[in-house]
Amino acid sequence: MPSTSNESQAAADSSETQASEDLINESSVNVRESDTAQPETRDAAELETTAAAEPETNDAVQIQGSGATETNDIHTQRKWPKCWTDQQVSDFTHKYTWLFSNNNCLGCSVCKDAKLSQGLKIQGMSVPLQWCNATVQPYGDGRPAELKSLRKKIAEHKESNFHKMSVDALSERSNNTLPRMMHQATEQEYETTARVFRTAYFLMKRERPFTDFPHLIDLQQANNTDMGSILHSRVTAAAICEHVGNEMRKNLIKAVIDSGEKIGIMIDEATTNSSKKTLVACLRFFLKGKPSSLFLDLIELQKADSQTILDCLLECLRKHGMDSDYLQASNLFCN
Repeated sequence: MPSTSNESQAAADSSETQASEDLINESSVNVRESDTAQPETRDAAELETTAAAEPETNDAVQIQGSGATETNDIHTQRKWPKCWTDQQVSDFTHKYTWLFSNNNCLGCSVCKDAKLSQGLKIQGMSVPLQWCNATVQPYGDGRPAELKSLRKKIAEHKESNFHKMSVDALSERSNNTLPRMMHQATEQEYETTARVFRTAYFLMKRERPFTDFPHLIDLQQANNTDMGSILHSRVTAAAICEHVGNEMRKNLIKAVIDSGEKIGIMIDEATTNSSKKTLVACLRFFLKGKPSSLFLDLIELQKADSQTILDCLLECLRKHGMDSDYLQASNLFCN
């Protein structure tokens, strides 16, 4: 009996010990889970706080980045010298409109255009290839020295002979100097030719021989009149008079047709020394209330019969602009 009681007591103590250990283990697990959950909660709170603060930080970074982009925009896009600020770029390009840049170097657009388009080559004058090819760079240690070197190079190039002549050449081209000079030369040539024509017309009007034409030209040149250097021969005078006569006849016949007045044709047959039969045709008309006569044409006849004469006469009238309708309307009659 005593041994059985002791075993029961030992079993009870063992059960209580086991229950205590289980309770301790469960408490430690809860404590461990609580410790694990707290950092997660703290991390979540920190993330929320950081997330709320990040937009402001990002905006600040974005604003700073935008300012840097604007600051460097003029160098990245136009590639002006790095020692120049935005204000200096604006001032220099406004004062020297011919400046342009390439890869942080300077060039002259006027000299480049003149070199490519005209190729100015003057004795004792060299082409500034650095300015034409935009390879002018600053030199010196530090920004003040670089600025000073660029100012000096720009001033020297502005006063160079090649740059000045390039500016003058492009200015003349922009003002259309060449077309204007050509127009003036053409007008002078027309006036000279008109003087020659008036001299030839004088001979024809006064019924002077064409051999007088060269002497009249020499006389006018002696009086300091520009008569040109061509169209001074007697053969030329005959050709000029023939051209003037044809134009005057054409204008006069047009005026007669437009007036609607009645006309008459006078014809006469003649034979030349070479035994060729010809027909002389003259036109009679009223113009501005005054009767007038006009030598119309000299027609060569193949035969002297009436039908041939009529056909040749009608062909001559049509050649001078008087068609069948006009002849019927004017009641043409022949003498």
